[in-house]
Amino acid sequence: MATLVIAVDGSNAANQAARLGVEVAKASGDSVALITVWQVMRADFGVPVSVIDRDFVDTEREWAQRVLDEAAEVAHSAGVEVESVLAEGDPASEICRLARERQARMIVVGTHGWGAIRSLLLGGVTNAVLHHAPCAVLTGPPADQSVADIRERSAPERAES
Repeated sequence: MATLVIAVDGSNAANQAARLGVEVAKASGDSVALITVWQVMRADFGVPVSVIDRDFVDTEREWAQRVLDEAAEVAHSAGVEVESVLAEGDPASEICRLARERQARMIVVGTHGWGAIRSLLLGGVTNAVLHHAPCAVLTGPPADQSVADIRERSAPERAES
């Protein structure tokens, strides 16, 4: 059984990509390794917020765990075997690290649909994953499109094949 790594961060784009990834895993019989990556925020002059306010850091970690738990419930409900990984650090690096460790068949990550210019200027996790992934990368539909919309648009094409 192969593994799909699905990155979730609580955004609509990530949630839609996660649902798509779970559908792929269910259809292929693959297991899922969900990952949420959180970072200790920095205050002025690069001082970690944990030095200033420990409760804030705990709240961030708890929120990340809640995002991960909600995504795991979606996978469990679909009957997909799921592992949950809460990581701290650079999101793209941690996603690619997990994919390497699990010898993943694919990484599934959301996209905000910003387009080439804005993504080039702003960077982003998806862009970094695309450039450093050890396997195929599936980017889910942009946040303003649902998985059902994508499926509906492609249904006539599948019926003709």
